[in-house]
Amino acid sequence: MRRALSPFKTLFLFIALLCSMNLSAQKVTNSGRDFWLGFTEVVDRATADFYLNVSSRDTTSVTVSIPGTGFTLTQLIVPDTVFTFSLPAFDAAIEGSDTIIHKAIHVVSDSDVVVYAVNYHLFRHEASLVLPTPALGTRYRAITQKSEFANLGTTDRLRESEFIIVTGVDSVTVDITPANDAKNGRDSGITFQVTVPPESIYALQADSVQDDLSGTLIEGVDPNKGFAVFSGNEWSTVVCTPTLDPLYEQMFPTNTWGKEYIVLSTPDVDKDYVRVMADEDNTFLLRNDSLVDTLMAGEWFSDTLGVMDSATLYSSNKRIGVGFFMVTRSTSCDRTLDTDPSMIILNPNEQMFLDSITFFATDPPGITMTHYIHVITRTIDKDSIWLDDTLQTGFTVFKYDTNYSYLSREVQVGSHTLQTGGCGFNAYALGRASAVSYAYAAGVQLNDLDNTVEFENVSTGSDTICITDSVRFNPGIAGTPISFLWNFSDGDQFNVQRPVKKFDTSGVFFYSLITEYACFSDTLLDTIFITETPEVDLGPDTLLCSGPPLILDSENPGMLRFWNTGDTSQTLTLNEGGTFTVVVSNLVCFDRDTITVEIPQIGADFNYLKTNQDRPDICTGEDV
Repeated sequence: MRRALSPFKTLFLFIALLCSMNLSAQKVTNSGRDFWLGFTEVVDRATADFYLNVSSRDTTSVTVSIPGTGFTLTQLIVPDTVFTFSLPAFDAAIEGSDTIIHKAIHVVSDSDVVVYAVNYHLFRHEASLVLPTPALGTRYRAITQKSEFANLGTTDRLRESEFIIVTGVDSVTVDITPANDAKNGRDSGITFQVTVPPESIYALQADSVQDDLSGTLIEGVDPNKGFAVFSGNEWSTVVCTPTLDPLYEQMFPTNTWGKEYIVLSTPDVDKDYVRVMADEDNTFLLRNDSLVDTLMAGEWFSDTLGVMDSATLYSSNKRIGVGFFMVTRSTSCDRTLDTDPSMIILNPNEQMFLDSITFFATDPPGITMTHYIHVITRTIDKDSIWLDDTLQTGFTVFKYDTNYSYLSREVQVGSHTLQTGGCGFNAYALGRASAVSYAYAAGVQLNDLDNTVEFENVSTGSDTICITDSVRFNPGIAGTPISFLWNFSDGDQFNVQRPVKKFDTSGVFFYSLITEYACFSDTLLDTIFITETPEVDLGPDTLLCSGPPLILDSENPGMLRFWNTGDTSQTLTLNEGGTFTVVVSNLVCFDRDTITVEIPQIGADFNYLKTNQDRPDICTGEDV
């Protein structure tokens, strides 16, 4: 089986005027029963607190383990509460670059749960949503923050841009192309390969103060072995100075990136930082519909949002990833001391299909924080959003695209449920206090926005398609489709999800698929190449009488052929009888034929029957 990829493919999303949401259980969200994660290096690793906040809508048993250290803890969780699993720093903290560390963390549960990873110490607090194993991908780009020299106590040293790769039950081989120089001689732009054992972490950090690992490409060699990537910074300022915090967030696979993002500012701070990452060359980036940059693969656009930027639209012609950063507290730089660095990876508008999520708001020990939830939804759904059984009002229609509306709402400490009766939403949780903050995606849905069609040969299951082969097409879907319409350039049409079709000639065939959902229409244009198939005809079985030899011709000049006699020539000269078979191949498709040649015995008796029974004689040229 293969994916049909071509330069002719274009993806269009049309938002319908009216809709009602009904996504299927096939959707991939941050809710699940199996998770693998790890923590990036933090400046105060030996004294830091590492913990997981886990919640569920059902009573369920949850086990957290670190196989490499032997740590394990099981807890029964009751619905709509948050249980905190505390992890010893000895088991969870990591140190080093270009090294394998056996501290991958495993979470398993009997029912679906949501998991958030938190690291905390004194006046710093950072959290990340954790993706379940089915949501993990095989291709990522790191979004981090610059390296810098900084002082902690009496130690002034480099605080690095960094990322980690986390494996589950399988070892994973990855190709890494650093965007800038990394430690241990891993040079910018030079791809190197690492095999990460099962249940382990591979860590990589920037080499010097001018090095930022944002844009680093991380690709798995085996497309069937997913892995997790977490990025951030050991200890960093963001925009303002002087205080620093670690940054930490799970990366989303690049095939889930979109082309349109709405970014909401942190309430009452009036300054935020945004980093927009390109995955492909010649990415044209627009900010509020105005072209601001043309990016090559792995390059990013930096933007600082101010007091007038309550909501900002970033859009492009190709997929992009967007990181949102809360800034360092500074009365001379931003408006309040109640903030500090934190980081979120945002979800694109194309993934706006969440219909219900549970998220949490917690205060660190001894600190009272102000907590918020950001909600972005389609304008037609703004009167269908519920928070903890309360219908939400006060949405603002986005002026740069009135199809969308947004809301920032302060919430209290505890577990919260956000739901919609419409087509879906994106949501982000934030918290801030004096010199401390956190930010994370409150929930995500991660559909494969490459949205390619898989096809296979029905007979062989392979991706080799020849003339007259039966081909089964299987599209990627985002939710619960209402209808399908396939159109092929040879005139065939189908109204089923997985049509089976034969092609009578070779060449390139164009096709389109229009998938209707409750909330939008998805149109995919693509091509399939059908390889020319040899045609072999040795003729009917025959007799070889005395006279010239019989010459069998397999035709199809220029192709490979294999006779059962061992010959490989186009023709076979016969002076004796037998059964002869030839296979002709163009290295992709083949055909075969068999002929039986008999030699009659000399003087053998035989009977005949006249074709014309009305006359007793036999004339020359008459059939018998």
